[in-house]
Amino acid sequence: MKKSIKYIILPLLLIITAAAAAWGIALGISCRKSELPAIPEYVEIGASSQFAIGETIPCSVKFTLPLCGKIHDISIEGGKYAVLAGSPETVNLKRGLLSSKKELKFNLRAITPGTTSDGVVAFTIALPRKKGNFTVKIPQFTISEPTVTEIKTLQLANKEEILVKKETSKIIAAVTSVIIVAAIMLTILYFLCFKKRETPLSEWERARGELQQLKSDVELERITPAKGIARLTDLVRQYLETRFGLPATRRTTSEFLEDISGNSQFLPDGSKPFLKNFLNASDRVKFALATPDRELLKDALNEAVKLVEITRPEDIKEKKDV
Repeated sequence: MKKSIKYIILPLLLIITAAAAAWGIALGISCRKSELPAIPEYVEIGASSQFAIGETIPCSVKFTLPLCGKIHDISIEGGKYAVLAGSPETVNLKRGLLSSKKELKFNLRAITPGTTSDGVVAFTIALPRKKGNFTVKIPQFTISEPTVTEIKTLQLANKEEILVKKETSKIIAAVTSVIIVAAIMLTILYFLCFKKRETPLSEWERARGELQQLKSDVELERITPAKGIARLTDLVRQYLETRFGLPATRRTTSEFLEDISGNSQFLPDGSKPFLKNFLNASDRVKFALATPDRELLKDALNEAVKLVEITRPEDIKEKKDV
């Protein structure tokens, strides 16, 4: 056993330590000399440039970023005919020793017929010695008038906090971490480190947080009544589907209301009138049959908060109201 440690394990650990130290030094030099990446002029969108109302428009921006670089302050404007749907995210397409290929992904939702070319994506890239602000244009696309078969659920964007995967915060921290891990391996021969995973939010907690964010946007007038109604409709439908298994996002308003009239054991009786009035009002806004105002949006938001609160799971402790 002693000979194995002396002639096999220790030399192997010395090699690992030397390789880790060499990589750390190379990373430090690379980051000090790194330049801001080349960013494409236009966002990549789906294969088509023609979309129908309610359709999802997949978009992405791809570029190569040094490992020491960070992306933050992302803002997305889909133009006057589309709105952000869901949560933008950055993913690693390919990771190298000193850099990685990134993809900033997000979806837009078509909400009004017309041709738009004023959408943009803005974000900041920070390197150890440089910082750059970038703006990428969203290509022109057309949203068509809905037909009878295309009039489906109003599935518009949830307002969620933009989530960006964080890279190494500082070069010194990255190099120091590698050396410390290698030193521990030399002294104890093995070391296992598991990152503790955060407990994911329940569907109820997620919906509650999204309502709080939307309420803040409404109070500070960061969103128009039309887009606010659209976003709130999508939020309520997705909550009912993911929480109770109701086909809220795959039915028209009339079909959904018919479904819950015969299968609503999960929903309190007091929520049915709200859902009927709210979803019908949202359809009128969607098809330009009614003009929403801020008071209508506030009232609908308060009713949505009540709906979520009265469906609070029993295993979740009491929290402050939104």
